[in-house]
Amino acid sequence: MNVNGSVTPQKFYFQPSASRVCELHRMLIEVDDNAAAGVDEFGAAMALTNGVLIRVIDSGENVILDLLDGEAIKSNGDWAKHCYDAQNIGINLSGDDIWTVRWSFDRAGQPLWFPVGHDYRLEVVIQDDLTSLVDFHIMVQGYYD
Repeated sequence: MNVNGSVTPQKFYFQPSASRVCELHRMLIEVDDNAAAGVDEFGAAMALTNGVLIRVIDSGENVILDLLDGEAIKSNGDWAKHCYDAQNIGINLSGDDIWTVRWSFDRAGQPLWFPVGHDYRLEVVIQDDLTSLVDFHIMVQGYYD
């Protein structure tokens, strides 16, 4: 997701089947940059202007659940405000600094639940230019009932 969303926001999403119940238990995030990355930066660059949004929306683009309560992720340290498990694992073999984040929805109360018959999706919106990052990935984990 290291794309340029500064002019036109770029949206990435996980959309489960509307015909089956889906529970998402966690989201794993990796922000990889080619220099030392501090808490007040995003990757190794300065904090983002607009930030990353994470929300559940319906097919009409209505926000069903804002996982960030109106506070976009603008820095590496912002991840810890919402999910606690955020760490800089340091320099890897290629010289990149990597921030890893584990957001366990089930540990924060309950999994994200996508009921049958609803066209909901988990959406991540990039609103800044992240092309200087080496890599930016998010993976969700859960199951269908």
